[in-house]
Amino acid sequence: MLPVLLLASSLQGQSPASFTSHNYPGATATYAYGINNKGQVVGSYHNPTDDLDHGFLYEAGIYTTIDPPNSDATYAYSINSLGQIAGTYDDTSTGYTKGFVYDGTSFSSYQYPSANTPFAAVNSSGQAVGFAVSLEESFSYNINTSQSTLSNWATIPGCPSYSSSSTDAQDINDSGLIVGNCPSGGFVYNGSSFTIVNDPGGASSITGISNSGLLVGEYFASDTDPGHGFFYNSGIFTDFEIPNASYTYPADVNDSGIVVGWYTDASGDHGFVTNAKFLDKCGAGKVSCGDPIDIGSGNVSETVVDYTTVGQNPLAVRV
Repeated sequence: MLPVLLLASSLQGQSPASFTSHNYPGATATYAYGINNKGQVVGSYHNPTDDLDHGFLYEAGIYTTIDPPNSDATYAYSINSLGQIAGTYDDTSTGYTKGFVYDGTSFSSYQYPSANTPFAAVNSSGQAVGFAVSLEESFSYNINTSQSTLSNWATIPGCPSYSSSSTDAQDINDSGLIVGNCPSGGFVYNGSSFTIVNDPGGASSITGISNSGLLVGEYFASDTDPGHGFFYNSGIFTDFEIPNASYTYPADVNDSGIVVGWYTDASGDHGFVTNAKFLDKCGAGKVSCGDPIDIGSGNVSETVVDYTTVGQNPLAVRV
């Protein structure tokens, strides 16, 4: 049985359905990767001026750039309930890709010896997970004790790892449940055993888990399929695509069912923040939400969805 604790009925009080497109001002691409229960959002954007990727924190209408020292590419992937941000950056002083945690004041970095070591997430207990690229193996790292452990998940039945398709940890919640993907599909790992989770549409990867056990991810209908988003709550999969997007990537979810990620449309890559009601009404195709249109600024509201915009080239939907 999946360790998903939140009842579907507890999300039904959200009103209205909402969708927000995020476009960091001046950026040519924006990606939202993580959200906590306070609604703080982290991600990355591409700056055309220096042609580099930078991390960001979005809170209360304000973007803050997150870049560790000596970095020339930064990706903020996760933010926990304490506001600690985890991610990865390219270290110009060593030539390696390293994991980092930012506590709002200072950065700490981590590298498994002689390996590129990006962090995927950190929970409120200080347990971080990531992937040692050259070793083809996931790892955990305690930022409080500085202890690291390679997963050695190749020895665990149900989710084998091998050199051509390794087990990849994507997120960890405050209960220590780790999610990700392996050759068998998406997984939830409780510290001793794996539960394989695959959307009925195809083999899956789980990208985010809330503290209450809500899941988001993507599934692949075939080997050539670019992927489709899903939201999982209490045994129910809701498949979704952002309207008029050629690709949708849900990255994380909080206990309120707020989902963040990014999508690609004719104008480029955009971050998004949405909720379970939007995914149920529009993303799953139960209500026609029309074609996305650029509106310049402002808000479009109607009886189905409240659409808001952040940053430049905002997106809304005509209904």
